[in-house]
Amino acid sequence: MNKVSKKIFLVVAVLVVALVSVNIYGSVNNRITTKIATIGTIENNINAEGYIIRDEYAVINRPGCFIDSMIEDGERVSKYDILATVYESNVDPSAQNEIKKLNERILSLENIRIAEGGIQRVESTDNFLKNKILSVVENSHHGKGSNLNEIYYELVNNIDENAATDNSSIQTLIDGLKAEKKQLEDQLQGEKTTVIAKDAGLYFSYTDGYETLLYPDMIKDLTVSAFNDLPDNFDVDNERTSAKLITGYDWYYSFLTDYKLADDFNYAEVITVKFEDNKDEDIKAYVYNISPEENGKCVVTCRVEKYVEHAFTNRKLSATVVIDSTKGLKIPRQAVRVVDGKTGVYIVKQSVARFRNIEIIASDEEYVIVKQDSADTSSLVVYDEVIVKGNIKKDGQSVG
Repeated sequence: MNKVSKKIFLVVAVLVVALVSVNIYGSVNNRITTKIATIGTIENNINAEGYIIRDEYAVINRPGCFIDSMIEDGERVSKYDILATVYESNVDPSAQNEIKKLNERILSLENIRIAEGGIQRVESTDNFLKNKILSVVENSHHGKGSNLNEIYYELVNNIDENAATDNSSIQTLIDGLKAEKKQLEDQLQGEKTTVIAKDAGLYFSYTDGYETLLYPDMIKDLTVSAFNDLPDNFDVDNERTSAKLITGYDWYYSFLTDYKLADDFNYAEVITVKFEDNKDEDIKAYVYNISPEENGKCVVTCRVEKYVEHAFTNRKLSATVVIDSTKGLKIPRQAVRVVDGKTGVYIVKQSVARFRNIEIIASDEEYVIVKQDSADTSSLVVYDEVIVKGNIKKDGQSVG
């Protein structure tokens, strides 16, 4: 090969390498990442920690006595219903415990639902015990007596339920347990009184100490200082016997927040509360009261007109309070472009990039909500494939 031929070959080789390099670079540089435009929401919310406030009062709260509840915790009662029997003194703790156990078994049997064809099927005692045996061993090893006590109750209830084959057998079991309970009660010394409901409501065989501190009539006077002075919890006094009746159907949630956020709340405005321990339920609430500002803080209280079990069995709760939410087409914020003064995004249409106009109506750090306009062919629509990343410079550019 002469010198000229060698030079020509070298030039061609360089051009080929350059061309291949350009193609590889273009392929890598034009690689795109996409996201389908779907319907979604962006919420304006705050994290809160506050207290549940209810209409409630103690039906008994004093030391030196034993209460024998006639109904389950959380059960709805009518006015003049018998709630419990109170034994005033000299009650053997072991007898108290046995009476409580018998009451739980009786109530459990009375609440068994009778299907048309008989008793609802339950797990066999053998299988139930096999499933619980590891828990028994573990709790025994770690000395967790309270957990073992719960397993005992579960096992006894399982035995009762398997023995209850029809209405007649249920009643026989209940009668036997009531007779056993009466024998224990006859051995108790001291006065006994019957507690009767003065109002309709929900009965609970315990109090938490907040009943006299938090009540609806004090909400308008609940200042930031008063809120901060509330105790985190009360030490349980095992010497005191207590029970209460919650009479109000509505309840309230009071929480502390920055005063600058108070402008987001308006009286009677609808907001949403999501409790940390019960996130699956969105609870609709109404802004009921906003306290005066104090050291940059204020207390916001919202009212809920719905029974929510979680709120009737707890007091101090963490929550996410949703002030408002915006719904529309939800796409990553990173996809938004400004081209020739127009805000929009590029989408993939038949392997070609197409520019679509958008009107942003809400945003956060990661996403934007875009107004839907299906009549405008130049606007983004649901299920468009939005280009989030990629070296797209113009409408009509190939992305295939």
